[in-house]
Amino acid sequence: MKRFFILCSVCAVSFLGFNACDEDSNTSPATKSDDGHTNPPVECPNACKGDDVCEGSGAYRTCKDEDGDGCKEWVTVSCDEGQKCDDGACVTADSSCQNTCEGDNYCDGDNAFKTCRDDNDDGCNEWVTVPCEENTKCDNGTCVPVCQNTCDGEDVCDGESAYKTCKDDDSDGCKAWVTVPCDEGKICKEGQCIDKCTSLCEKDQKQCNDKSVQTCDDYNGDGCFEWGGDSLCDYQCSDGGCIEDPYAWVPACEGDGCPDPVLDLSQKVSGKKSYVFKADEPGTIIAGSSSKDDTVSILADLNGSSLASGKIGASVHVGAGIYYVKVDTSSSEVKITFLPDSGKCGLKETVINRYNTPSTLNLPVTGKVVQEAHMFTDWDWEKHKRWPSTIKEFLDEHKAHSAEWTGISYGNEWCPSGEGGCEYGQGATSKPVPWKAEAWYICMYWKNKPTPGTRFIVVNPQTGEAVVTAAGYESGPGDGGAIGGAVYEVHQKLGTSHRSTLTFGEMIDQSLDYGPIDCN
Repeated sequence: MKRFFILCSVCAVSFLGFNACDEDSNTSPATKSDDGHTNPPVECPNACKGDDVCEGSGAYRTCKDEDGDGCKEWVTVSCDEGQKCDDGACVTADSSCQNTCEGDNYCDGDNAFKTCRDDNDDGCNEWVTVPCEENTKCDNGTCVPVCQNTCDGEDVCDGESAYKTCKDDDSDGCKAWVTVPCDEGKICKEGQCIDKCTSLCEKDQKQCNDKSVQTCDDYNGDGCFEWGGDSLCDYQCSDGGCIEDPYAWVPACEGDGCPDPVLDLSQKVSGKKSYVFKADEPGTIIAGSSSKDDTVSILADLNGSSLASGKIGASVHVGAGIYYVKVDTSSSEVKITFLPDSGKCGLKETVINRYNTPSTLNLPVTGKVVQEAHMFTDWDWEKHKRWPSTIKEFLDEHKAHSAEWTGISYGNEWCPSGEGGCEYGQGATSKPVPWKAEAWYICMYWKNKPTPGTRFIVVNPQTGEAVVTAAGYESGPGDGGAIGGAVYEVHQKLGTSHRSTLTFGEMIDQSLDYGPIDCN
């Protein structure tokens, strides 16, 4: 019964689709996994079939299941000593021959080498002479080139009085650079000896010829350079290059009411009631007038409604385009500042929710700014270990330390007790403020106070001067007529005072140091 079961199992495998007699595939035996379950057989392809074949004179290949996975592959079997492979089997070597050599290759004169190998396929090694190829010689048992080319390419100048050419000058079959002197009265130019002449300029140098650009080159082929190749500019030539009309972007306008174009925003302008300028990318426009009675307006259309306006100054974030600034009087000086988003003073468009009226402000924003008092710093706390007990206690030390950082030696008292805390010098966080941030802090009466230390820029719209300040340590003022407050040092650096008109904006770059910054 046992024998009958095994035969039926084979038949069952064939019946279920596994061909036990297929020469190109086979089935691995069943295995047991670690948990005791039986893994089913796995079908795999045979990698070989056929009879044993010789592999050289000392081994043969046989097709068998070497690794026990149920599939056949070629396996190399070495013959024993004294045997050789013949027709796929190891047989006793012919005793009529013996190895007559042993060792590495060696030179047989300059033009050949000896190598130890079975050259006649009799199973025995003998010395065989191998000739070297043309232009090679034997060196240490190997044929190597007699020489090598050391150059490639066209002739080049070797100074002013000679040139170098790549050729086989000594007939050894290899090329090398050879220096050839120029004849008397000639010089080398671009690898050739030519008659001497005088260059009037340096090659590819450019200059203006009225409204054309001239380029220095050898136009007559004499090896010397002269001016030529005039190229007419559309507008005019400057410093050897064409420049565009700087006023080409200015909209057409006729009459006395036309705005003055402003090309250099680093300078103040005057003499007109309206000005036009171009913003090449998104950014913030800040405009200010020297007259406290002027209403300053920023517009996208000279005859349209204003994007922003205010007494003394105004600000607004815009896209790339052409914009106008209008003031009430032509006698006032006007400063237009543009802070591109990509620049170091770029500003975000943000909304501040306030307890004041109006309850929201769109930043950047321009308005009156009160002067704030000092706050107690981490430096003060480390020194005294307690809050001031009066509005001036410890204040002189604080000012002296701050002056080393800001260069400003004056200032007012501590923040009063009860405002934003219950102690003198406490801000809205009720914690000592980092001393570098306190020297340049601002505040707004925000409902959602920014993270302490958030960088805000403060700009004087009348001058364009700016300071990087720290927000989030203090809240206020309750005065709805002001957009916020700034510590004494900020006002001093900007040349302003209590309730002066300033511009606030949250900075895109939050890595800048606190203090004055040149946004130009």
